[in-house]
Amino acid sequence: MLGPVYPSADSVARRRRGPRRAARWKSVMSENYRPVAPEPVRNVDPLLTVPEAAVYLRVSVAFVRRRIRQGVIPVVRVGSRNQRVQRSALDRYLQEAADQ
Repeated sequence: MLGPVYPSADSVARRRRGPRRAARWKSVMSENYRPVAPEPVRNVDPLLTVPEAAVYLRVSVAFVRRRIRQGVIPVVRVGSRNQRVQRSALDRYLQEAADQ
């Protein structure tokens, strides 16, 4: 996804009324205007649906839902009804299960 599109100093200056005002605005914008590029997103922890989490863990969907209800696997709410599970939370769950 592209970041926000900022107007150029010329386009802003053209919208101002009057040549003196436009010239002043253009000089101010050219001195101070620096578009901000969005920071690239790094190391994003993917959010999985409950069925995707079940496939990742190689268990049933009911098992994952039960572990979520028990609070063993944390979830992220997306909207009012949808739940997502971070892959790192599933990796921690697997590591804890292997340590026992």
